[in-house]
Amino acid sequence: MLDKVAILSFNLGERRNSITIRDVQLWKDVADRATRGAPKKMKGKFMQYVDLAKLPIWVKDESEMLCYSTSSTTVGYFTSKLKDENRGIVVNIAKNGNEDPSLEFAVIYRDVDTIKCFALDTRRKMMIDARISNIVKQQNTVNFDDIIEQSHRRKIEASNKVQKSVQINDKRLQFNETLSRLILGGLRLRGIPNTQIGFQKLFKMTFQAAEFAHREELKTIALSPGASPPSEDNNLLFERLQETVETLLTLFTRS
Repeated sequence: MLDKVAILSFNLGERRNSITIRDVQLWKDVADRATRGAPKKMKGKFMQYVDLAKLPIWVKDESEMLCYSTSSTTVGYFTSKLKDENRGIVVNIAKNGNEDPSLEFAVIYRDVDTIKCFALDTRRKMMIDARISNIVKQQNTVNFDDIIEQSHRRKIEASNKVQKSVQINDKRLQFNETLSRLILGGLRLRGIPNTQIGFQKLFKMTFQAAEFAHREELKTIALSPGASPPSEDNNLLFERLQETVETLLTLFTRS
């Protein structure tokens, strides 16, 4: 059985000539009928209209009340303003000692042919805001010196990678230039000019064979780009390359 728990009146504001909607009776089912008392008188102020379809589910209080009124003005107001079932009237309830502290904002709407009212539960929003605030505070406690140091370290690592890549390319280029000079010199000693038919093929074949023969040296260059080999090691590599080129040219020009 329903009980009348409150009688609400709310002002529409100065723009509406301070019209007051009176005798909005709020009825709901009271579980403990022994504790029921006289209906509480509540006053409020019109805030705005709201689209119920856009309200989050969690803002709607579980307890819902039915609205009745003996005032023809109130009935006419609800009939005029609540033609759309998705439209709700938000009323800010004034805070007094005689009023329900859980009612801060009430939403009045139409459900088919019945006018209903529910309270906006802002407690979950406050909890969400508090959690977001804590997350922001935790993020703000990050040591910016650590961030700057990490950024600086990443830049150094990237620079080192570029430098190593340049060193590898330089050493490989040096190897290729040395090998090319040795092959060209060997061909000139054998009286084979670059205008002779088959010169390019012979050069390329000798270059690839020598490159394959010294693949271990090339691997060493790729694995240890930062190391600067002594000049005596360079001389040894030159002598080995020269020996390899002579052997190959002797083999390829035998006929």
